[in-house]
Amino acid sequence: MAVGKGAAIVSKTKQSIDFLILTASYQRGDLLLKIIEKLTNDAHEHGLVCTHVIVDDCSPADPFYAQIEELSNEQDSYQVIYRRNQKNNGRAAFWQTMNSLWSFTKELSGKYKYVIQIADDLMPCDDFLGRASRMFDELKTQDPSICAMNTQCTLLRNWETTRYIDGAYIADERFFAALNYEMESTDITIWHDNPLRGSGTGFQITTRMMGQDAVKIAPCQDVAFCQPIVCPSVMFPKDIRPQIWWRDNYIDRGEESVMNTMIDRGDSE
Repeated sequence: MAVGKGAAIVSKTKQSIDFLILTASYQRGDLLLKIIEKLTNDAHEHGLVCTHVIVDDCSPADPFYAQIEELSNEQDSYQVIYRRNQKNNGRAAFWQTMNSLWSFTKELSGKYKYVIQIADDLMPCDDFLGRASRMFDELKTQDPSICAMNTQCTLLRNWETTRYIDGAYIADERFFAALNYEMESTDITIWHDNPLRGSGTGFQITTRMMGQDAVKIAPCQDVAFCQPIVCPSVMFPKDIRPQIWWRDNYIDRGEESVMNTMIDRGDSE
């Protein structure tokens, strides 16, 4: 269960929201503040109304999260809502953290145009909100059944065949309605044979969406609207952390090659 500031404000929200932004975070308050700053500037520059929900997975005491929590007190067209899990859900119960985030998609049903989920180690490109939503809208014009589009792609997925969706995407409400606005519990036995597996949430979403007839995930567009930041893994112990390779297709990069295109946080080895 997540508790924190901002929940009372949401229940009173009457104005329409351009973007409902969702971020789960753990021990990356410094990075998250930079992401919030980037998105806030983006929203202000283009006159957008945004609600950014942060669910902190019970990080140790951190002055950066305290600053984020204080943002919940500010009245702004870019509203921050901070919630904190009462215990660390980690990888095995990440689906519960996702449900804390997704609860807002139901609570604010009918009030938002787009939902964006972005991780706390992905730096958005310039005009991220506009560029991602314009491509999403164009894809929906071509195929009205499309309800979600990835904004970042790894090399490890069979994107074109399965239309896999990962933890960075833009969607409309039909996506969440098709999934009943909630994640199902993850079977912990999935890690018995493969301890390097992630949280299982992306696989679950993809599998459940493949059974839908009326709506579907867009094929991978081979373009990334956010750039990974090099930082220590908090999901995997250092001795078993997998190497994640991203498609070198960051929209602001201006070149293409298959390599790791992460930007350095400054504390990596």
